[in-house]
Formats: sequence, C-alpha cells, structure tokens
Amino acid sequence: MIFFDFDCETTDFFNTLVQVAKLGYLSVLKWIHSNYPKLKTSESLIDHAVCSGNLELVEWINENRSEPCSSLAMDNAALYNHLKLLKWLHFNRSEGCSVDAMNFASRHNLQMVKWLHFNRSEGCTLDALRSAIIFNRSDIVKFLIENRSECYNEEAAKEIKLAISHSDYDIIQYFYQKFKYSNSDFTYHRELDGTTCDQNSIFNMDISELSFCDDDEY
Repeated sequence: MIFFDFDCETTDFFNTLVQVAKLGYLSVLKWIHSNYPKLKTSESLIDHAVCSGNLELVEWINENRSEPCSSLAMDNAALYNHLKLLKWLHFNRSEGCSVDAMNFASRHNLQMVKWLHFNRSEGCTLDALRSAIIFNRSDIVKFLIENRSECYNEEAAKEIKLAISHSDYDIIQYFYQKFKYSNSDFTYHRELDGTTCDQNSIFNMDISELSFCDDDEY
C-alpha cells in the first residue's frame, strides 16, 4: 500500500500530485481535486500521466484540470510504448511532439514508428537508428534506413560500428546491403568484430563472396 502526505503547505504536496498522475492513480487524483480545488502545479499533469498508460486518467485530466500540457506528453507516450495514448494526444491535443518521439519509439515498436512517420512531421534524428540497433530491432533498422533520410546518409553508415559492438549480424549484413563500404572498411570491421564473431557473422565470409554496394546516393 502506498501512502501520500497531503500537507498542502509543503512543496512535497505538489510533488505528490505529479507522482499520483505518473503512477496512474485516478481515484486519488479525483480526491485531491475535490478536496483541494485551488491546488495547482506548474508541471504538466498530462505529461506525467501518460507514463502510466492510463488513458482514462489522461482524459479526466484533460477535461478537469487546467495545468498546461507540452510536447513531452507525446514523447513520454512513445518512451513508455503507449501507442493508444500517442494517438489520443495527436487527435485531442495541439502541442505535438519532438523528434524524441520517433527516437524513443525506435527502441521497441515498429507500428509506432510507422504511425509517427506517416502522421507526424517532426521526424527523428540518428538516435532513432542507434536505439533500434542497441535494442536489436532489425525490423525498425530496416524501416528507418528505407524511409527516413536522417538514417540513410554517410553518418548513418558509420553506425555499423555500433551494430558490431552488439554482435547484431543480421543488422550488420543489412548495412552492407544498403551502404557503400570499401574492402578496407570490411577489413576494419572484421578487426572490430575480433573474436566475438560466431558462425553466423558476415565477417566469417570470404571478402570475395560479398557484393559491395556501389550506390553512393545517400
């Protein structure tokens, strides 16, 4: 059981209000709202409430509280993998999101990445590709490279080193299919892989077996 200190004369009370929203306790928030109707916080309750994944709570705050919302709400919905909330914010709030939304979504949810790509204009940064590599999401890596210019350029090609450090051989092979690398690059990448490569590693192949990409239009 979680206990809250409702001494409204202290700063902790305002922190409690935020924590109640973040934990998704709608009944507790309603009690505070009824018993302390003039109590406000400078922080956005919706920004924090989306972390809980509780759509009913977010809808209630939207209808009954006056604290502002920010783009952090949609970013947090992406970070905590709440696609339904992300869509709700898109259709019911005007604050939008930042590039962090797609960057965060690239950790875990291809459907969310696609939805942001087709419905929002903020885009992403190279961090989206890095996140997909780190979390071993080859499906998201492929989508980003094939659909986002931020993830298909000379700088993106260098992220193969990150894939090598995580031994993501499917991703490494895909990089070789999409980006332009030289024979010396292959030798360097093989050295980076070192003793970590297994029988599935592209670096166990003879260099003559590889078809290096000669399309440098990225």
